[in-house]
Amino acid sequence: MLADSTGSFPKLKGGYQTICNEVVCFISFVCDLVKIVSMKYLSLFLLLNFLALSSMQTIADEIYCQWTLRQDDVRLYIDKPLCGIEGRAEAGRQLVKQRENTNCLACHRMPIPEEDFHGEIGPPLHGVGNRYTKAELRVRLVDEKLVNPDTIMPGFYRQPDHNHRLLGKYFGKTLLTAQQVEDILAYLVTLKDDRL
Repeated sequence: MLADSTGSFPKLKGGYQTICNEVVCFISFVCDLVKIVSMKYLSLFLLLNFLALSSMQTIADEIYCQWTLRQDDVRLYIDKPLCGIEGRAEAGRQLVKQRENTNCLACHRMPIPEEDFHGEIGPPLHGVGNRYTKAELRVRLVDEKLVNPDTIMPGFYRQPDHNHRLLGKYFGKTLLTAQQVEDILAYLVTLKDDRL
């Protein structure tokens, strides 16, 4: 049975017509309520998405920049700075000392005497600026598994969709920003003295 343009059911008589009109009114009310609530939730959803994207921005601090792995003979390297960014050596020195972010000292001995408890799992980084070029060091920071598939060193700037088993806040992101990687590189190439 179809309602007319006023929303009533003219073919029904008496109480049935009133009940049908009340049902149509109720359904209309529920539809309007759903529209209002969904608009509020849509606004809330959009706000939450904006906040989530903002927090992702503070973690990643940039859009992921593609890089190109190059090889000559047995040497692997990434010759161009990530995102075209130049690194700052002093900022890199501060980054390698951080235990909560980069944690380089957990695995490597470094010429940073003011810090205790240098690791011995990875190679010492004294004189690393003599042993490798900046481009060779870049590939090791970006993703050491490209050079040594058996390493336990994380890829600090590997393709985000290639990462797995990460803490939730790093899912879909790089562990370090391009700026941080380039800062660390700028510091590492200054390490020319091989003496431990």
